[in-house]
Amino acid sequence: MKKVFPFLFVILSCSEGHQELVDKKLAECTTAIRLDPDDACAYAERGSIYDDLGKYNIAIADFTTAIRLDPDGADGSFCKMHAYHSRGITYMNLGEYNTAIADFTTYFKLNPDGLVHIPTEGGHIIN
Repeated sequence: MKKVFPFLFVILSCSEGHQELVDKKLAECTTAIRLDPDDACAYAERGSIYDDLGKYNIAIADFTTAIRLDPDGADGSFCKMHAYHSRGITYMNLGEYNTAIADFTTYFKLNPDGLVHIPTEGGHIIN
């Protein structure tokens, strides 16, 4: 399992044998975006799926769109926090550590008491 935060379907989609679930959740997010192109949470969720699939540039585009659509945290800041946190992880996956640190810094400004799960070769760093 790669990530444990924040959506249950992301946890399940990371396990072997759940390709059907991944495809279904990806389709659900895409449908949600088609129905409401301003749904920041749908972009953040779909970005997580693309990240898990190793489609990092597409994931970054979705996370960036989520952040742009929810600039003041109108959705309770959760979608924006999730997008910054997950985009930071995606940048780490690409080896863009300074950009990842910038996103994690923004995440902690939005959520000072929050946890961040950072995948590493030896497991996860939880801060």
